[in-house]
Amino acid sequence: FESFESEFTQYDDVMTFISGSAKGPSIGITVDGYIDQKFDEISLGGTIIPAYGINSLLSNIPLLGTILAGGKGEGVFSATYNMQGSVEDPNVNINPLMALAPGIFRKIFGAIGGGDSTPTAREEAEIEEEEQAAAADVSQAGIPPN
Repeated sequence: FESFESEFTQYDDVMTFISGSAKGPSIGITVDGYIDQKFDEISLGGTIIPAYGINSLLSNIPLLGTILAGGKGEGVFSATYNMQGSVEDPNVNINPLMALAPGIFRKIFGAIGGGDSTPTAREEAEIEEEEQAAAADVSQAGIPPN
């Protein structure tokens, strides 16, 4: 890659990437998601753009670039990907069939398709802390548990 740009935030050991992109002449990627360093979890998604230098030329044309490529800096032929799970061994899903869809449809189908309801390790830890705090409040109040 020749360059990487992204808006990001870092809070409570979670680095969140917003509208990230890495570009080179042979490949480009976009990235959105987070890396939770405290719980060693990752949830990232975006597009992989092969032959980025040539593939992204049409994306620079107003309106036509949005329809065919999905927006400035994306490619006409791009596969979508999603990475979730532990940092050491994430589950990686790539949808090469999306490479055949015009960019605007990749964005629409990508927005509809995501939705993993499995709680993260951080969410499970927060739920456990809340349950322990509630149990401590009940025991301090002298109310017998159910």
